Amino acid sequence: MIAWSLKKNMETKLPIHLVTGFLGSGKSTFLQARIARPDFPRETTALIINDAGPMNVDAKVFKGKAGTVKALSGGCACCVVSKDLQREIRVLAGDGRIRQVWIEASGVAEVEDLLDRLTEEDLPGLCQVQGVLHLVDVKNYGKGIFGKSLERGQWRWADTVLLNKADLVEAAVLEDLKKRVLEVNPRAQVLTSVRGETEGDLLHEGHRGRVKPGLLRVAHAVPVSTCWISLPDAVDQKRLMEWLQCLPSGVYRVKGFVSFRESPRQLHLIHKVGEGEEAWQCWPYESDREETGLVFLGVGLEVESMKSSLSAALHV
Repeated sequence: MIAWSLKKNMETKLPIHLVTGFLGSGKSTFLQARIARPDFPRETTALIINDAGPMNVDAKVFKGKAGTVKALSGGCACCVVSKDLQREIRVLAGDGRIRQVWIEASGVAEVEDLLDRLTEEDLPGLCQVQGVLHLVDVKNYGKGIFGKSLERGQWRWADTVLLNKADLVEAAVLEDLKKRVLEVNPRAQVLTSVRGETEGDLLHEGHRGRVKPGLLRVAHAVPVSTCWISLPDAVDQKRLMEWLQCLPSGVYRVKGFVSFRESPRQLHLIHKVGEGEEAWQCWPYESDREETGLVFLGVGLEVESMKSSLSAALHV
């Protein structure tokens, strides 16, 4: 059970819980599991979901599952949309209904800069970071096109690190990753988790969020490309999946909503991280009112070429 403070009144600061993790590490799955617990105060919780891509798929998934859900899209809250993040925090701090905020950071966020954004200007008097929880995709760690530098930089600021997808790797892999995390961040609590669920208790109070304000950086240490390809009509499922299995090497993360000709009124949520056919997931989605299409994240994406090849594949 989460023991981080949930109290907020006129004399206390708004508690903020920051969830970080590289692309596809399981941040949204973790949050969904937390919110689904019977003792979680959904009505007094605000979620801020940040996505570097132009379409915030994860925020749509959380719609209606908390008292307030805010989407920050088209850039990271640590830089491009940092002012939007700060504005949302100010609004929520003045909302008497909200007693805590959970922020899901973009998968490529520079956590140090994000913490700086939460300690700038008047924000230290309004809110306080209670803890930084970081998820590691143990199955795909080090395999991504971004390398390990960004991920290891994210580890540094975590109070608790969840080695997620622990059921997909050998025990020796988990032990090695735990040692690597503690080399970077000796003060971190390191736990294992499966689909965001863990048997260990999360830290009551965090310390890594107590950082001094810094200068806003307008570019990541790691360049990120994103694009959105709209799919307004129902598509052939087999052709789409065949095309997705032959994506350019620069694509690391894909997610979005699509409808298939076999069942055009049923939306499906598409999800992929890392490499390999087994990394694909596709399941029915409860709403039928979402804009259909796919978000792609990676490096050096050639958007027009991808659009052309997808169109050709779907209309063979």
